[in-house]
Amino acid sequence: MPAGVMLCSLFENNKEENIHIHAVLGEGGDQCVGPLEEMVARYHQDICFYQLNDSRLDAFPVGLYFQEPFITKEAYFRLFVMDVLPQELLKVLYLDVDMVICGSIRELWDADISDVAVGAVPDCFYNDVHETNRLGYEVGLGIFNSGVLLINLKYWREHDVMKDFAAYATEAKDHLKYHDQDVLNYVFRHSKKELPIRFNLQTIHMYHDRFRYLHFRLFEEVREAFRHPVVIHYTGPEKPWYSNAYHPLKDYFEQYRQMTPWKDEPLRRLHIPIKKWFRHFLVCVRRRDMHFHASYFDSYFRYYQRDSL
Repeated sequence: MPAGVMLCSLFENNKEENIHIHAVLGEGGDQCVGPLEEMVARYHQDICFYQLNDSRLDAFPVGLYFQEPFITKEAYFRLFVMDVLPQELLKVLYLDVDMVICGSIRELWDADISDVAVGAVPDCFYNDVHETNRLGYEVGLGIFNSGVLLINLKYWREHDVMKDFAAYATEAKDHLKYHDQDVLNYVFRHSKKELPIRFNLQTIHMYHDRFRYLHFRLFEEVREAFRHPVVIHYTGPEKPWYSNAYHPLKDYFEQYRQMTPWKDEPLRRLHIPIKKWFRHFLVCVRRRDMHFHASYFDSYFRYYQRDSL
């Protein structure tokens, strides 16, 4: 369902484009094929499916105690695109499924990455020395989010980056917290193009206390991205397909869900541990804001939260 909603939003806002979707499936993913083919055919676009054997992920750790539990082994699939996709493809735009596309991606697609490995948007930890120390490189090089990647497949193949991916994953397995994102940031720390935040507006960009990890030059860019997002990325465990999850831009997801075959599917509830709920409740009380989770977000963004789309 999330993948279908993302594709619906992509097609609705890029009707003049010819888009070919390449969907990489893990073992047991065959049940996704029919519904996604139906969604893509409705917009007269194309989709191909590729099966990736889980045994190829043996070098990449999952389920370690310090890793985010909601991130699964499929996060590593994007590392294999140069092998999985047809050799004649020279560039591909990778998109996570936990997002909606709110505008044209033409400018994103046309970004010049001819001399670098990847184009990506700064992560919320862009300027966090603790994170770059963990990864093993200088803080000034920054950190990007791997949810939206403009990939130079020609570069990946010429430099045989899969060997570098596997080597770093093996070397850094004891502190590989963010899975594929850590691998990509280290391997491409000197070969990346920074893309505007409006092409990957992450949930955590809207946390007031996270601003200290961003470079000051990005502050206004984040605010502008909130007003006019192109890609809204629902990062973190509180996804919009949970009925009790809070996000100031959750309505975008619901708007496009109503245009898909999943419009009447009941939404599940997110399990929130009682200790976490009580801690957040006390924060809301202290700030005199009784809307659960709303006090997470900077007052600037809540002020601009739109009543209608």
